[in-house]
Amino acid sequence: MVYAEWNWRFFGFQWLNGNKPVQIWFDGLTDDARDEALDTFGYLQRSPIDAWHKPKFDLLKGEEVNEVRFDTDTHTYRVYGYFGPAYLGRQVFTLLLGHDKKIKNDVDGKREATNRRRHIERQEATVHEFKFTRLPDRKN
Repeated sequence: MVYAEWNWRFFGFQWLNGNKPVQIWFDGLTDDARDEALDTFGYLQRSPIDAWHKPKFDLLKGEEVNEVRFDTDTHTYRVYGYFGPAYLGRQVFTLLLGHDKKIKNDVDGKREATNRRRHIERQEATVHEFKFTRLPDRKN
């Protein structure tokens, strides 16, 4: 069930030099993958936290990051992120790392996402408002 009063805000990891690696990754996805991501994040945006569960979302118990998943006919994609940073208020989720899901337990990806979270916490990186946009008539 989706509730209209929920309005999660999504942010993306940003290095202090302005580089936005998750936004760059997202903008480079195929049209199909981007559409699936938009559907998944659109659902999560308007859902209470108790509706955030598999297969779209996984809390990754024992980890400092969580996982959002979406699929196309040929790929599964994962985006690691976390609830925060706290200074942005409630109902905030920050995307730290996105890529194709090629292995079951992505230790390296979770480690990199956790490192990015720590960079934000130490103010060695920041966040930007994530842009979930469809790009016009792009060839894949």
